[in-house]
Amino acid sequence: MTLTEEGIAISESLACLVDAENGECFSNALYGLYASTLEGLCYVEGVASNGVLLCHHGWLVTPEGLIVDPTPCYYERSEHLGPAEYYPAEKWGVAAIRDIFDATEETMLPLLGWHGREFKHPGYRKAYRDAAHDTFPDKFAEAYLSQLNKEYPDEATTNQ
Repeated sequence: MTLTEEGIAISESLACLVDAENGECFSNALYGLYASTLEGLCYVEGVASNGVLLCHHGWLVTPEGLIVDPTPCYYERSEHLGPAEYYPAEKWGVAAIRDIFDATEETMLPLLGWHGREFKHPGYRKAYRDAAHDTFPDKFAEAYLSQLNKEYPDEATTNQ
């Protein structure tokens, strides 16, 4: 999935509305979800690739699949270097997000976890594997994923 011109325009206006900051993608997306008037918008966590690096990332998506990313460095990058590629792992609508945050005051972003915990989620493992294969040459992707398997053996990111 790629950020399109239409998505960039919406992303820029939403970023201004929520005072989005680089390095705060999960919060930017969550605030954007609440502030947007787009029907059926969902909060998404997964992997973004800039063609060189893979990053655990948060963004929004419409029911039609339009990417909306209020984090400035992602839509600004698109204007100069071409769009990032997005690999969704999990998405939540407004009601589901409210339920999660209403259930406990200890809910933190990102919802899929951080510092390796995200690899426990099968959707994240698939998104990461797909991003690695699309971003890196095959031999490098295999070596990269093999090293990841060593670091997170209980949450193996296999090439199945």
